[in-house]
Amino acid sequence: MAWNKDKDIMALMAGHGKSLDGSWDSGCVYGSNTEAALMLPIVKAAVRYLRSKGIKVLTDADKNNNRNMTSCVKWANNKHAKLYMSVHCDYKLAPKGVAPLYVSSAGKKMAKYVGKYVAKQMGMKWHGAFKRLDLYELNATDCPAVIFETGAIKADLKSLKKADQYGKALGKAIYKYIMK
Repeated sequence: MAWNKDKDIMALMAGHGKSLDGSWDSGCVYGSNTEAALMLPIVKAAVRYLRSKGIKVLTDADKNNNRNMTSCVKWANNKHAKLYMSVHCDYKLAPKGVAPLYVSSAGKKMAKYVGKYVAKQMGMKWHGAFKRLDLYELNATDCPAVIFETGAIKADLKSLKKADQYGKALGKAIYKYIMK
C-alpha cells in the first residue's frame, strides 16, 4: 500500500460509547469492566503512537468516544479516510485471542497483518481473522475496514487492561502495515 503522510488519513474509532439514539452503549460487560471503557484508552494510546509517526488519524477517542458508529463511518467517508478500524473486545464467553473482522480482501490483509502482530506483541493467542458480511462498519465505509476484536473481555482481561502497552502495539502494527 502506498501511504502518503501528507494527505492520507487513518480512521481509528473506539468501539461502542455513544449509541444511535444518543444514550450510552457500554458494549459487552464483565463484572465492572465494560467494552467501551477498556477500548478508549487502548485507542488513545494507538492514536498517540500513530500521530508521533506523522500519520493523520481521525478518531472519536479525541473527545472520549462521543460519536455513534453511523456518525463515525460518515465522518471517515467525508474525510476520505484511506483505512478504517473500529476497536472492540469480544463478549465474556468468547474464546481467548485476537480476532479481527473484515469484509473485503483489502480488509482481510489489514486484519491478518495487524492481528498477528498485536497478538505476538501482547503474548496473546491469534484466533484468526473472520469474514463478516453483516456489520455496518465493514459494509458502509468507502475504504478497507476492520473491526478489531482485541480479545475476550473475560479471558483476555489482563491484556486488555494494559492499555498503553496494547495501544502502542496496535499503533505499531497499523504503522508497519501502512508503511510496508
